[in-house]
Amino acid sequence: MSLLRSNFVFTIMWTQSFIMFFAYFFVTSSIVGFEGGFDETIKEKGYPNDFNKASKWTIKEYAIWAASWLD
Repeated sequence: MSLLRSNFVFTIMWTQSFIMFFAYFFVTSSIVGFEGGFDETIKEKGYPNDFNKASKWTIKEYAIWAASWLD
């Protein structure tokens, strides 16, 4: 509160830069975490395009999935 009483404009600038720093930090760390998990999955199971035919759903499976909220 004392910073706000001494200089209002500086307080706003300081707060915005603080928020932007932490937003940048969390976005960057999330991207790094996602990238690590993606690399690990690719090494274990291969690229998603390798399984296009194996992972296609039938119309019956889509109907079961769409109606699953009724349970």
